[in-house]
Amino acid sequence: MTKIKSIFLICLSVMLFGCNNSNSSSGSSQGPVEQPEYTTLFNVSSYDLTVGDNIQLDYNTTAGAAVSFVSSDLTVAAVTNTGIVSALKEGSAVIEMTLTINGKTQKDKCTINVTDKDITFIGYQKESVTISINETITPALTILPENMTAENITYQISNTGIASVDKNGAVTGIKAGETVLTASYKSLKTSIKIIVAATTVSVENIILECGNISLYQGQTHQLNPQVLPPNASNKNVFYTTDNKDVATVYPNGLITAQNPGTASITAETEDGRKQASCSVIVNETHAQLESISIDDVILENGTSKFIQVKITPENAKFSNLKVQQPNDSVTITNADRTLLLVTAKKQGYFSRINIEAENCEPAENTSCSKTFDIYAYDNNTASLPEYLELAEPYNMVMPDGENFKIYMNFEKGDKFNPLSAVNYIPFNSVIDKELIAVNTPEVAGNGQVIYYSKEDGLIHAQGTGEAMVEIEVLRNTDDEYYIAPVKIPVIVASDESQIPYYYKICPAKSIVIDNKQDLKNNLILGSKPVFVYATVTHQADCSFGKVDAYKIETSDKNIVDIIDGYAYAKKAGKAVITVTSNSVYTIDNKPVKASVEIEVK
Repeated sequence: MTKIKSIFLICLSVMLFGCNNSNSSSGSSQGPVEQPEYTTLFNVSSYDLTVGDNIQLDYNTTAGAAVSFVSSDLTVAAVTNTGIVSALKEGSAVIEMTLTINGKTQKDKCTINVTDKDITFIGYQKESVTISINETITPALTILPENMTAENITYQISNTGIASVDKNGAVTGIKAGETVLTASYKSLKTSIKIIVAATTVSVENIILECGNISLYQGQTHQLNPQVLPPNASNKNVFYTTDNKDVATVYPNGLITAQNPGTASITAETEDGRKQASCSVIVNETHAQLESISIDDVILENGTSKFIQVKITPENAKFSNLKVQQPNDSVTITNADRTLLLVTAKKQGYFSRINIEAENCEPAENTSCSKTFDIYAYDNNTASLPEYLELAEPYNMVMPDGENFKIYMNFEKGDKFNPLSAVNYIPFNSVIDKELIAVNTPEVAGNGQVIYYSKEDGLIHAQGTGEAMVEIEVLRNTDDEYYIAPVKIPVIVASDESQIPYYYKICPAKSIVIDNKQDLKNNLILGSKPVFVYATVTHQADCSFGKVDAYKIETSDKNIVDIIDGYAYAKKAGKAVITVTSNSVYTIDNKPVKASVEIEVK
């Protein structure tokens, strides 16, 4: 990464959601006083947050006071220099505030208690299940997010004379008949019919008349197993694949070909655990891509949704979908070749997502990529924000007295997402993409040295000199302005020597992977993914705030893959996870790294 690109990344990754009004000096201004005599700076001594929450600390200060904040555990809660806290993982952290004025220093502390994300979805995988008298089973239950457990889910049987259920959801047949099992978590509920057979006929065998299935990428095949004997009481069948990269299988037995290779699909009966398998050969397709289609998504904060990407033709040539997202308000996971799992992480944000079919060979006048938007909201969301604020570090004054600027390198074709530089107040506002206007007016007679592309939602450099980006929210699409615009100064340079020195005084000193042992112990085949936590230490106190952004890479994606900061165990073997500080200058311009070797078993 070039120096200028690194500087730009500072702007995009430091504190996208953290800002304060440029005319305000604190989270709760009290007005100027000559000799502040505070015994308590924080108005709230503790906060209870959920992972993904962002809150503004409530504190006292006065005009002209210098205020700073430090978190005791950056892996649990990060804090900006304007007092905005981000909850990162479960645990507790102490935020220390220091106020200095007229040579006097005062300090105070508050506690941040963070709990893990809440369950957003529960659902039984079958509509009904048949059991015999005195037989006990636990119907399969899907829980989202996937890393949540069923610990606090409760269960109830509608007719306790037919069957009973224990605290873990295990059902036991008592006498012949039908009843309903309901699983509940807060306002979430899901039910399954329980059929207790008068006389039980056990499963003796399962047959899959499939032979060797040969498919091209994108094609599907429906399995239709035969459970014997035909009058078996419990004909429930579950499916698994030994290679999801080659072929996936849905609970109904539908196989989808992903990438060239061979996979084995196994059907197993719930009663008796009888098995049958089919070999699936996926061939490389040669059909040219004609189009990619995906609809915009609206999600309630904290919920998840599977999104199907429509590929035309469905067996078009490409290896998989690559997702590029500009911020952390959502996470997107490739469920299979054309299916995405989207989770909203922050309310009041929209993310413009670009998906690209990797290694695709498009037909003439077609594209291998598509852009769509994801909106996150909550039940109390306002339809429009009250005003806009510049995010840090854009709203900060630098040592030379000038406002922070974005520096772009014309020769290197730098681009940036202008919407990452603003916050919508209140934070739970929902923004209709049609009501956002991004303008690049002429500055100082230089003409438009930058331009905004609606195709990719980015600012592009097309010359050198001073420039300006203006962002507005409109009342309607007829350009009747609803909110005063925020302005972002931009300098487009062709020579790196034109970058002011103060952009280079935040060198990284070291980087540490905080949960090495957790990665080594828990990253095994079949386990849940493990998030990689790291801490960056800097050589000096940065004049424009400390930057803790980093990138995570793996030496072998076939063994350990990294998706949205999570490490996934793919197959047995050894791989090295490397964390690199990627948005600050380092000593001698060399990147600071930390690594851990993982053996997947």
